[in-house]
Amino acid sequence: MKLVALHQFAQLAFTEGSAPHINTLRRMIKDGVLMGRRLGSRYYVDAALIEAGFNPLVAKVLNDVRRAS
Repeated sequence: MKLVALHQFAQLAFTEGSAPHINTLRRMIKDGVLMGRRLGSRYYVDAALIEAGFNPLVAKVLNDVRRAS
């Protein structure tokens, strides 16, 4: 799994001015809504989300499938 920094994900996945606050994205990772992980004090997101076009529902399903594997 290739990881992208959370702030880069926000810039790439959302149009300017429409991205959720960085704290919201962190909470989405903690809650399992967004596929990502915390490494040290930084948060990263799976790059596959950007390539597939970010959709919160698809992200949650993919995250649930990966956890079950």
